[in-house]
Amino acid sequence: MWAPKAGLEWRQTWPAALLVEPGQHYRASAWLKLVKATGNSGVALQFARRNAQPIATIESKPIDGTSDWVRVAVEGTVPPDAVRLRTILFSRANEGAVWFDDIELVRTKPQTAPAKASRAKPKLEDLVLHFTFDEGKSTHVADHSVYRGVNGPNVCASAGVPTDLHVPDGRSGQAVGFDGIDDFVECPASYIQDVQCPKAAMTLSLWVCATDHRDATLVAKQRTHAGKQARGHRLILRKDGRVAFVTHTAKGDAIATSASPLPLGKWAHVAAVRTADHTLTIYVDGKPGAAVQCPAPPAAGFRRGTSPGLYIGADTGVRAFFAGKLDELQLRRRALSATDIAHQAKP
Repeated sequence: MWAPKAGLEWRQTWPAALLVEPGQHYRASAWLKLVKATGNSGVALQFARRNAQPIATIESKPIDGTSDWVRVAVEGTVPPDAVRLRTILFSRANEGAVWFDDIELVRTKPQTAPAKASRAKPKLEDLVLHFTFDEGKSTHVADHSVYRGVNGPNVCASAGVPTDLHVPDGRSGQAVGFDGIDDFVECPASYIQDVQCPKAAMTLSLWVCATDHRDATLVAKQRTHAGKQARGHRLILRKDGRVAFVTHTAKGDAIATSASPLPLGKWAHVAAVRTADHTLTIYVDGKPGAAVQCPAPPAAGFRRGTSPGLYIGADTGVRAFFAGKLDELQLRRRALSATDIAHQAKP
């Protein structure tokens, strides 16, 4: 095939796609044969709305090399608002050859009987971004949420140049390390669907090991223009060691601060929560700071095609650089309870 870096794909057409319902679970598989395949090849599930606008794409673990016929499979749960499902066969950056055969798509779990409980959104779909930072030696970090198809490519950079920032001594497995000078991770916004800035309730959590206390950005997804309404949110470290969570509103910024500073040289769990009634709270190692009520609802979301990227370890990659390590970053579009956060923060 000699597939270019961007890859070649066979996509089932939307008119021939399967009609599905949220909560159903599907498994797609295909037989692959490879000869000196240098890139990665596999099978994917893609979920979309009724108008064929993709919501999420889930890919199988890619394979390469030389192999006789081998079965490759991927599973996924239909997210909220999805009504169509199609299968995709892909091969990227492949200077060898790959054959596909015998594609199969099955529903692996029976649909539950209509009931009030079954109509609730699965908690899995609330997790819209999840970085474990366990990629090994790489300049990229992988999203492990069901929205991985629209989140990325996520690049580690130093002075604007792709650089491997992974370090071996993470909170769990690997982590990403920042020198406090010019290191950051950039997660571009998707033109298809931007899920990185929840409009109502949200929880942003991660493990932090700071090497010093300074004004620095931990995570930022925001756009500010002189004379225009600022939008988005950011999680920052202050000089006094405390963590602050900022939400932009039409009546000014709402800022919640942690009750205690972060320890230096030790891992601490940080969680920023915004409830449906727009109350902000910061937790450090499961202990909450004072709750802050937003003066107005969060500023309206970004228009399609104008959303900024999400930055980790720096503000837009040019200032407020963080010094230390970060691990296990999760972004949810619901407010976790104090009990949930305490469970996450267990040593």
